[in-house]
Amino acid sequence: KDAGGDTEKQKKDINDLINFGADLLVVSINDSKELTDTVRKAHESIPVIILDRAVDGYDYTLYIGSDAKSIGVQAGNLVGELADKNKVNVIEVQGLLNSSTDKEITSGFKDAISKYKNVNIDRTIVGNWQKNEAQDKLEEILKENKNVNIIFAHSDYMALGAYYATLSTNCKGIKIIGVDGLE
Repeated sequence: KDAGGDTEKQKKDINDLINFGADLLVVSINDSKELTDTVRKAHESIPVIILDRAVDGYDYTLYIGSDAKSIGVQAGNLVGELADKNKVNVIEVQGLLNSSTDKEITSGFKDAISKYKNVNIDRTIVGNWQKNEAQDKLEEILKENKNVNIIFAHSDYMALGAYYATLSTNCKGIKIIGVDGLE
């Protein structure tokens, strides 16, 4: 089943699968906080494998995901390298507000750039993992603020939205960093 980013639908889908008699659930969590109870209840009756984003606590069988804080550190170090000794302004584009993955990426990112006094996070926006939403929000910012040097997006899909935003606002020379490794 695919909830299409709809947390309430994902809860319903999980319950439907349990009621259908599934022997195992593999869940790519949309919203860690909102799905914690649903996953906990599912785990009471069947094994549950969580992908990408964890839930609160340990009521699941297996978690498969990346080291989000390390990703943030790597992105922050890349921003520092790209900045060299120049003063730069960065916009950070998070996926979901207060998701565990975004918190960890942001934490690593801020830890890494804290050693670069010439790097300033101009603002942080939430793109909800959507290319078009990231693009729309960044277009509004870039129309008003031409002093952005780097955009760091927590996904390649939102980074693509950032790219289109720079094109539509004719902002040249902005470096864009994405996470995922998609071509």
